[in-house]
Amino acid sequence: MKTYMSIFQGTREYQQDYICIPQTPVESDFTKKGFVAALCDGMGGMENGDLASNLCADLVVNSFYSEGTTVESIPAYYDEIVRFADMKVSEIGRQGSGVGTCGTTLVSACIKNDELYLCSVGDSSIYFIRNNRIQRINSYHNVYTELKKRLDKNEITNDYFDDVQNKHALTSYIGMNGLKYIDRNIKPIKLLIGDMIILCSDGVSGVLSEEEIKEICKNSTESLICENFMKKINNKGLDNLDNASAIVICI
Repeated sequence: MKTYMSIFQGTREYQQDYICIPQTPVESDFTKKGFVAALCDGMGGMENGDLASNLCADLVVNSFYSEGTTVESIPAYYDEIVRFADMKVSEIGRQGSGVGTCGTTLVSACIKNDELYLCSVGDSSIYFIRNNRIQRINSYHNVYTELKKRLDKNEITNDYFDDVQNKHALTSYIGMNGLKYIDRNIKPIKLLIGDMIILCSDGVSGVLSEEEIKEICKNSTESLICENFMKKINNKGLDNLDNASAIVICI
C-alpha cells in the first residue's frame, strides 16, 4: 500500500482544508490496528474553519494510534471519535466571536487486514476505483440529497425541488454538537491489488468529474496523481477556486 496527498489553496486567501495521515508510521502499529487517514474541509462560511478541520482530522487519526487505545471494532471507533470531535469543534465555536459557529466536513478511510472501512460527515467525497471503474462510496449530507430522496418517493414535486435555494447547504457536519448523520460501513470492503481509494474535498469533486478523476488516475504515475488533480483544477481557469485537497491510497 502506498499513500499520496496534496493540498491546493486555489484563489482563496485562506487554507481550511487539512489532511492527516500517521506520522513516522510503525509497521507493527499497522499490523495490530490498521492504517487510518483523514481529510477535513473547514467550512469557509464559518469562523475558525482551519482550527475545526485540523482538530477533527488529528483526533480521528492520532487517537487511533494513541497508547492505551484498543480498537476492537473500527465502525464503533469511528462512531465514538466522530461524536467526540463534533463536541470539541463545537466548543471552538462557542469560544469564538459569536459571529457564527465552527464546522468542518470529514472523510476518513481505515485499512486493516486488506479490508476497507469508511467514515464521512458532510459533503467531501470518497471514491473507489477498481478495474478502471470509479464509484463514489459515501453519501452527501446536504439539502440536495434530502430533497432528491423525497422527490424519488413522490413526496415533493419537481417544481418544489427546483424552487429550493441553497441546495448545497449541509445537513450534517462536525461542529453541530449533535450530529444528524454519520456515514460509515459496518461490513468492510475486501481490497484487491490495484484498487485505489481517493479522499477529497469538494474543491476537487466539485470541479473534476468522476470521469476526469478516473482518467487522471489511469494515466498518471501513482506519485503524481494528486499533483495532476490540482493541475487539472488550476488549468480550468475558474474564478474563486476553492481550497482543494486529496489523499490517494494505492493497494
